[in-house]
Amino acid sequence: ELPPIRVVSFELDPVNAVIARTLLSLAGLAADVQVCVGSSTDAAHFVREQFGEASVAMLFMDHRGGIFHEDLQSFESAGLLADGAMVVADNVLKPGAPHFLWHVARHPSFASQFVEVPEFGLGHQALEDWMAVCRYSRQSEAMGSTELGGSADLDFPAPDALKVLAQRCDEMRRQSVLRGGVVVEEWAAHSAAMKSSLRELGITSMLMDASGDFSLREAKSKKAQGAP
Repeated sequence: ELPPIRVVSFELDPVNAVIARTLLSLAGLAADVQVCVGSSTDAAHFVREQFGEASVAMLFMDHRGGIFHEDLQSFESAGLLADGAMVVADNVLKPGAPHFLWHVARHPSFASQFVEVPEFGLGHQALEDWMAVCRYSRQSEAMGSTELGGSADLDFPAPDALKVLAQRCDEMRRQSVLRGGVVVEEWAAHSAAMKSSLRELGITSMLMDASGDFSLREAKSKKAQGAP
């Protein structure tokens, strides 16, 4: 018999949280899904207190990509990811999550694929975005730690080029919420520049065909620039 599964979601806007809870109640899922009001930085502490270590089988992130890596690392450091847990993150190319991509592409505990997907929204359907699909392995993390002389810190410093990309992504997010926003042509140029810069760092994407199978469009290198 499979263990009980519970979905926990964090919503920063209390109005959106009330709407989500109402819809879940109407669907008869209120007992299985818990919607909490708070920021993503609260999530790891809450899950650790409520469910304990190795309790997370899947982590989905679709908030501000500039902090994806920080939120993921908080789950890692708290020991919350179960062996084989899936980590899925949206919008990692547009607006982008360079630090997150660097982390999951380099860290030995993650087997990661970055999948090309079309963006949604009026006028944006022709724009390319990526979704990160990562599988976590506790055994790989332990092996990586041993190879590095027993060090528990398996993160690798981000190169300056990656930091510049992250700043560019944050600026696009800031511009997108201002009056007038960002036009489609500017998003297209941003996505193309992101893809080119990430390729130079050894991070590239895969294409999912109509059957749901993955095929390499560009081989994503686990050995990014400056790798040991």
